[in-house]
Amino acid sequence: MQRLDDEKVLSLLELIGIWREGWYWIVASAVAGLAISVINIAGSPKMYQAEMLIQVGQVGQVGQVGQVGQVGQVGGISVESPLRAIERMQTGAFQQDAAKLSGYAPWIEAVKMSFNPSSGFCSFQLVKNTDLIKVNVTADSPDNAIKIAQALVLTLSERHNKLAEASVMRLKAELKLAEDKLSNAENDLKSLMNVLSQSRLKDDRFSQFALLASVQQIKIQDLYAQRQLIMEINLALAEPLTQPTKAIEDIYTLKNPVSPNKRLITTTWLASGLVFGLLLTLLLHLWRVRKL
Repeated sequence: MQRLDDEKVLSLLELIGIWREGWYWIVASAVAGLAISVINIAGSPKMYQAEMLIQVGQVGQVGQVGQVGQVGQVGGISVESPLRAIERMQTGAFQQDAAKLSGYAPWIEAVKMSFNPSSGFCSFQLVKNTDLIKVNVTADSPDNAIKIAQALVLTLSERHNKLAEASVMRLKAELKLAEDKLSNAENDLKSLMNVLSQSRLKDDRFSQFALLASVQQIKIQDLYAQRQLIMEINLALAEPLTQPTKAIEDIYTLKNPVSPNKRLITTTWLASGLVFGLLLTLLLHLWRVRKL
């Protein structure tokens, strides 16, 4: 056992000796690796990245009108689910429209040539536990990356505006109808109050007076109900219940390029050069030994 350990130690010492004798091959290979990495970095196009968060647009909704003096149920619903919006943005038709809007030639060409034109230019991810979409964009300059990001959010916003158009028009029609009903109720109430102010309370006209007073109360309730409905519809049509699809923050761009990765390329080629130098030194040593 001790003999085997000694042989291993001797073999390792011999190996180190061989590498020490051929150190210049190792250094030369490492320098060559560094040179290749420099050429690789210099020849690779610089790519920059932009990042943004998209919030899918939504349309307000008005629930059933509650009792007089109570606020009804008012809320908002997304025009489209975030997952479906991501699927939409990955389609060729969407990418084609967005690419044309951006004016970025490499992306336009990629749309024409590839079934997955977003690959290499943009990626989409649903932010966990939210309804936000994270978009990463890559281009050959920060300005072009911003143009691509802006084109994506504008194209998606246009699509969603068309989807929300019918719901918004319905709310506006309900608002106009409620305003007309309010105007009619105000006129009817005004007429009733004029009649009641001119009427005298006599025994033979008491039933007619009571009827007019009852109708007045109904009109007052209708008046309040229409005012409440108008308030709720206006609330549903205003932000944040009704809002377009948009980036919730300014588009963020990195000043330094994300590609090429200088550290990774340099480390890889330097390590490759060192390994090649070690192997080359061993092969040259074996060749000399066999030649002797």
